[in-house]
Amino acid sequence: MAYSDRAHPAHPRVTASIEGVLGPTRPLPRLGGSARIAHFGGGFEPGTIVAVHEEGRLLEVRGETGELYEFELNPATARFITAGAPHGPRLEVLAQSR
Repeated sequence: MAYSDRAHPAHPRVTASIEGVLGPTRPLPRLGGSARIAHFGGGFEPGTIVAVHEEGRLLEVRGETGELYEFELNPATARFITAGAPHGPRLEVLAQSR
């Protein structure tokens, strides 16, 4: 029997493995998903994810004005930033309602 199959000795109801409860800490980008574009200076714009590339690391998002933005996942901060530019809008992927 593997350790993860046994109950925790001090807390019989708590299993030693947390594999069943681990999941993404942020919403995953999905085609057609909602997003919020954060512009420098504090302005926000709703957007829709129109393309997902590189296993979710590169996104194309259309803002409410019709402008198409490209965002890439920054590996150091795990946040979406303007692709190919150190400055510019940031992206927040919004959770989908169930």
